[in-house]
Amino acid sequence: MRRFALLLGLIVFAALPVGAQNDYPKVELFAGYSYANTDLPRFVNRVPRMHGHGWTLSISGNFHKYFGLSGDFAGQYGQGNVQAFFEMPGRLESREISFSNHQFLFGPRITGRTERVNAFAHALFGAFYIRRSGFFVPFFPVSSSSKTYFAMGFGGGLDINASRHLAVRVFQVDYIPMRQRSGRWLQTVRAQAGIVVKFGGW
Repeated sequence: MRRFALLLGLIVFAALPVGAQNDYPKVELFAGYSYANTDLPRFVNRVPRMHGHGWTLSISGNFHKYFGLSGDFAGQYGQGNVQAFFEMPGRLESREISFSNHQFLFGPRITGRTERVNAFAHALFGAFYIRRSGFFVPFFPVSSSSKTYFAMGFGGGLDINASRHLAVRVFQVDYIPMRQRSGRWLQTVRAQAGIVVKFGGW
């Protein structure tokens, strides 16, 4: 009997790590607010930085308690003044333009999990789409333009668990460089917050 109890204890002990590995959601859906401070592409004489506000949506599939893959989608919209030689050589003019940013990024994510808090970091890769409108360059009647760039996203965030199936993402911050065809890199810093809904795996 004593040997049986010892054997049973060893089996239970060996099974604990397996159970612990399954104690995590299989899918996490995040939605909320997105802010971006972005380099706009050079179109006349300098690159301005613009502030945009918008939305974010991401979905993460977890293959392990600490590892998964994420698809990250976001859009920000704003207006601002840019300076350029719009009308005649040597004369600097200011114009107000509107812009919209959209990110489509995918990549691996590492998550540290406790009962109350989850902290994660990710490396994402994909596309950054920028559209600008509201400017006019003499001899080039262009009122809008759009570009799509290769982009990367490096960052992470912190979730506070409200329940097994719901969490509040207190913050997510990402550095997003995007590469122009000329080889020049534009820089974006993005901050996000919102709600995380968790499915499966419990």
